[in-house]
Amino acid sequence: MSDSEKLSLTISEFEFNSGDTLSIAPNEIVVFVGPNNAGKSVTLKEVYSFVKDIELDRKIITSVTYTKTGSKSSLEQLLQNISKREKKYGDSFYFTGPGFDFPEYRLSDWESVGSGIKDLAPIFLKLLGTEERLLAIKPPESINLASEIATHPIHNLQKDDSLEAKFSGFFRQAFGWDLIVHRNNGKTVPLYVGDKPTPPVGGDRLSIEYIRALEKLDPLHEQGDGMKSFVGVLLNVFIANQQLFLVDEPEAFLHPPQARLLGKMLVNNLPTGRQLFVSTHSEDFLKGLINEKTGNVKVIRIIREGNINRVCQLDSSQIAEIWKDPTLRHSNVLSGLFHSKVVVCEGDGDCRFYSTVLAANAELNGSTYSDTLFINSGGKHKMHIIINALVKMNVEVHAIVDFDIFESLEVLEKIYVALGHDWSDIKKQCQKVKQNILSKIKPIYKVDIEKRISDILQACDTAIVPDDVIEKLKEVLRGTGTGSLAKIMGAHSISSGEPTRIYEEVNMHLRTVRLHVVEVGILENFVKKFSGHGPKWLDPVMEKDFVTDPDLEKARSFISAIGIH
Repeated sequence: MSDSEKLSLTISEFEFNSGDTLSIAPNEIVVFVGPNNAGKSVTLKEVYSFVKDIELDRKIITSVTYTKTGSKSSLEQLLQNISKREKKYGDSFYFTGPGFDFPEYRLSDWESVGSGIKDLAPIFLKLLGTEERLLAIKPPESINLASEIATHPIHNLQKDDSLEAKFSGFFRQAFGWDLIVHRNNGKTVPLYVGDKPTPPVGGDRLSIEYIRALEKLDPLHEQGDGMKSFVGVLLNVFIANQQLFLVDEPEAFLHPPQARLLGKMLVNNLPTGRQLFVSTHSEDFLKGLINEKTGNVKVIRIIREGNINRVCQLDSSQIAEIWKDPTLRHSNVLSGLFHSKVVVCEGDGDCRFYSTVLAANAELNGSTYSDTLFINSGGKHKMHIIINALVKMNVEVHAIVDFDIFESLEVLEKIYVALGHDWSDIKKQCQKVKQNILSKIKPIYKVDIEKRISDILQACDTAIVPDDVIEKLKEVLRGTGTGSLAKIMGAHSISSGEPTRIYEEVNMHLRTVRLHVVEVGILENFVKKFSGHGPKWLDPVMEKDFVTDPDLEKARSFISAIGIH
């Protein structure tokens, strides 16, 4: 192994203003997530400023620990490989390369002990914001490939046919076109997009027929920002000489499938010896990273409490454990990482209804923005899985459950524990609530059901049973379940006196742990003038004015009592 190969700069740890520390392994992808204004992008800039030793009024990061390996001679060898050595500014020699102009007499700076690597920073790390990514695909000046040093990643594509083919494959997956280097453009080396021309018989890529066909395609630098940003990220992270990359919102300008694909490509193809730090607002980009191999991915959620930024992390093993559950893999649970609060509901209709009520309450209170996300768990039995995953990432989680949760104490226990509490604190009281509800349930006799069904069908005078009659039959069958009383009557199913007192204590306690029971029974009981369940009930209700309609006052009060905004 040569000295230049041993030369490296690796970040091993940094500390936040909260005192939280983050340890980082070599070859690791660190992803910063969190709600708006939590400090994700600022974190990247401050880490960069520490390593480069830039004067900056830092607000989030208090220290960065990094390791340098390699000697002065190994640095010199690296610079000879990636830059031009030329005499400048008098009699001094300088190494000139992309983004740096380093004097030879300062090579010993690498071995000095101090804060930051100062002017050596552009050789080892790069902060990639939106502008830098878009500029990365600007055609560089042509060089003599045989004798001159490549000063731009596009020169590497120009030199290496297999590398160009690899990048073209990336681009075609994302946009359906090839990415082609124009090798005979004159002073610059542009990239073109489209279906790659086939060289004529007896000709090659330098033949005039091929060049004319290529120039009928579109130059990449004249395309939309999505294409340019996508290629700009990959050119830097995969080809550029730096070892550390800090990328702010790589998903910018990309459609969701392309954002996910970009994440997938980064995690599968990150070159050995590189660290990648990313801030993102995209669930799709995050899914791309963790849907593949997760061995080198660490997710860091930042939240802001006043002037303090706290962090919570999931390492690769925790991500794998969470992601193997299909309930999580096929939900929008990861979107919760980008919000300050998450409300987990039993179904999609619940999410639509309650989120609309929340928006109405915000309007009544003079607010227009809510950073609360509603997530459908696909039933109360799976709710604890989603809650558990979000709680691990320090997300403020609320759960809304129908009143018949008291019929299923094993389910209630799982939700309660997932929210971070000891079931023994409330177990006995919940059992008393359940016993009181069950004591009200009367036996269901076959003859009664038969009579009710017969009466409904006899009243129908058409050969084909209409929808309203079908709904009445469904209502009869729904009324045969043991939980029907709780669903129909809600809190009114509880006996007066001591049972009511116990229930109210339980309900108040559940609210304090962000577990909210629908006291009217089920969603549909908030507006009883519309019959049916699911979309049949929800569709006409959603046409109401949620801000002013008196029929929705109970729903508005219920959401207000939850304390989300």
